[in-house]
Amino acid sequence: MNYLLLVSILIAIVIAPSVVFAQEISVSETQQIRLDNPDGITPDNPFHFFDLLFDNIFLGIQTNDVDRAKVAIKIAEERLTELKIMLSEKRFDLAERAQIQHDRFLTAAEEAITRIDLADARIEAMEKLEIERDVEQHRENVRRVSDDLEIQVDRRTDFNPEQIERIRILLDNVDDKVESLSIRIDNEKEEVELKLAEQTGETTQAIQRDIEMLEQTVDREHLDINVEFEVDTAVVEAEIDGQMQTFEISSLDAETIVKELSDLTGIIEAEIREAIHIEDQQRENSLDSIKELQFLGRK
Repeated sequence: MNYLLLVSILIAIVIAPSVVFAQEISVSETQQIRLDNPDGITPDNPFHFFDLLFDNIFLGIQTNDVDRAKVAIKIAEERLTELKIMLSEKRFDLAERAQIQHDRFLTAAEEAITRIDLADARIEAMEKLEIERDVEQHRENVRRVSDDLEIQVDRRTDFNPEQIERIRILLDNVDDKVESLSIRIDNEKEEVELKLAEQTGETTQAIQRDIEMLEQTVDREHLDINVEFEVDTAVVEAEIDGQMQTFEISSLDAETIVKELSDLTGIIEAEIREAIHIEDQQRENSLDSIKELQFLGRK
């Protein structure tokens, strides 16, 4: 057999969803559930073992605990999808495996979060806020899965009381695990606030403002800042989540521009530096400031 043809057949077997369905289940409903999740290899696929193996390897090669926590939550999302599909098809043993794997990866995320200890408290706070956002999104996805399955149970007639109870228990276990991770995140946020206070000497109110600004940074979807220099003024156009704003800053000094723009917009200075683009680089009187600002933008 041609080597390329053999490889193609093997790949097709790996990525093709299983066509074996549980008894008493509407084929159209089952097909729709799988169509909603076309890329996953579900636990009833004989190659699912390799999917888990790859996930574990990918998690293991992460070089820091921030990435490890984020990757673990992402993998848990895949297990949640598998859990939904297996429960919809009444494959309860396979659903339980998916739930156990889901919880195992969330445990890995929780353990990674507790090990995060960065020298700069603001950076650590930012990273933990990003992880918190991922956890909240996962919690929302868990809620959707629960709601979807509740609708199915109400609409379909093939679930008996014992099966409905098994669904409830498995989903309760998932809820408990997500709640445990959320509590861990809350505790870690409190600890990083104390660390931030020690490093900066700021008051509790100032720390809370810093955290709020960092939360806005994490939630912000788009930031683009263009700077043009006039004789003694920097004209700044900022696109913040689709909204255009224009500022005139009476300085050509890079640090002054960044600081005043932060005061005007409430955006942290580090995020401004990352988003800045320089225009009008030919002006001789602002050349040094432009070079400095460009350097800041790459920090």
